[in-house]
Amino acid sequence: MQKNILIIMALLTSHGVLQATIHFGSRDAGFVVDAGVLGLGSASLSEGTVVVNVDNGVTSSGMSCSHMKFDLPNSLSRSVVELNGHIAFGTNITLTAGEKLTLDGGTLYESVSVFSDESAPAIIEGLGSFDQNILVSSPCTLAMRWDGPLNVDIDLQSSSGISQLVLERDLLFAPHHGVRSSYGDDPLVTCNGYTVSMGGDGMLDTWLTSNLSWQAAHIDLTGPFTLDSAVYAFTTGAAVINGNGNRWAFTNNAQLYANGVTVYCNNIVFAGVNSVTFYSDTVDDSGAFSFRDVTLGSYTEDGVLRSLDVTGDLVSEESDIFDGY
Repeated sequence: MQKNILIIMALLTSHGVLQATIHFGSRDAGFVVDAGVLGLGSASLSEGTVVVNVDNGVTSSGMSCSHMKFDLPNSLSRSVVELNGHIAFGTNITLTAGEKLTLDGGTLYESVSVFSDESAPAIIEGLGSFDQNILVSSPCTLAMRWDGPLNVDIDLQSSSGISQLVLERDLLFAPHHGVRSSYGDDPLVTCNGYTVSMGGDGMLDTWLTSNLSWQAAHIDLTGPFTLDSAVYAFTTGAAVINGNGNRWAFTNNAQLYANGVTVYCNNIVFAGVNSVTFYSDTVDDSGAFSFRDVTLGSYTEDGVLRSLDVTGDLVSEESDIFDGY
């Protein structure tokens, strides 16, 4: 069997690029590239394995994959990729509705873009690292089942509808990374009872500048964090922010908005607080903030630091929370 595979490879590399549909039928069947280049073009491959033992040993241009496994070399370790989607090796991976990318160690150097429609989310799961941010177009949904720290940002691009990140397990970001939006309407993060953990490293904050809407949010800080010029709107279900003693700073009138829910803030130091930092719907008293072991810090116009330790509830509509203290 190995001899037949090598003969097929020799023909492919000698006479051009494979343009065909191949159903291997088993993960034990496929191609092994020990030398040369396997050109797959826009072929369609399913239920097999491609093992590449040389750098740049495989090429493609939007190849379609169904339940394919790729064992690829890189400078530090091997990357094992399982894919239902489209791949141009060395360039990009595209996921549409219901398609899935599984990474089992190593670094993935191709960019990853999600172009799923609203019928089903695309899925990313596994462990390892990425070389570029993960892009989610609109109106698309990405479901994350990630193990270990995620070393890139998830960029929810909501230009023509709402893009969405859905957690299907806890998601831990490596220091200085998180969920952002490079342009468009407020994208959505749905936690589904799972936790987003993020924060800086040492004295350097994770610094995020994008408006986000959160459903049933559960946010844990793993280090210092700054929200700059943005609004985090919490909707649909109680929200929890656990600071674990870390600092959350607000700059340029950044705001937390309790939109008909209670936001529970625990063991956190809020810095840069002003009259717009905490905003809630007060028409029917349906939005509020609940503080436990929270420190609020703010500078007056004269440069005097005001600090307030708070345990209790706050219903605020652009008022100075330091009034009366």
